[in-house]
Parts: sequence; C-alpha cells; structure tokens
Amino acid sequence: MNKKGQVILVRLMIYVTAVIFAIMTIPFLKENLEDVTSVSNLNCGAAGLTTGIAMTCLLVDLILPIFIGVVIGVAGVLILKKE
Repeated sequence: MNKKGQVILVRLMIYVTAVIFAIMTIPFLKENLEDVTSVSNLNCGAAGLTTGIAMTCLLVDLILPIFIGVVIGVAGVLILKKE
C-alpha cells in the first residue's frame, strides 16, 4: 500500500472514532437538555410561552442535531483535506 492509501486509511479511522465519540456523548447531552427544558426550569411544554422563552426552547432542542452535524462535518473535513 502506498503512502497516500495509508493516509486515507488513518483519516478514515479518525472519522469513525469521531463519530463513535459523538454517538457516545448523545445520552449525556440528551439528559442535560431534558433537565433544562423540564417543568422546573424553562417549562417548554407550557401553553402561552413568551417569544423569548419559545426561541430559547427551540435553540436548546437544536443543540443535539447541531452537535452531531459539527462532529461529522469536522471529521469529514479532516478526511478530505489535502497535504
């Protein structure tokens, strides 16, 4: 295997490791996000929320998909970068 093939293989392993790391951290993030949006904190399930609280609830709900996208995106850039 030539050097370029080895580099691609190492980058692929780094990508898989990053994705596994992101998957492993999801339960911890989800637990914290559920605590934030619970009845005792933001109370995102209540009717008649103000616009500010509703936007905060929306942004808190988007943290998990954004986190996963950023991890996958950064790992993908590391695979595709040229030396």
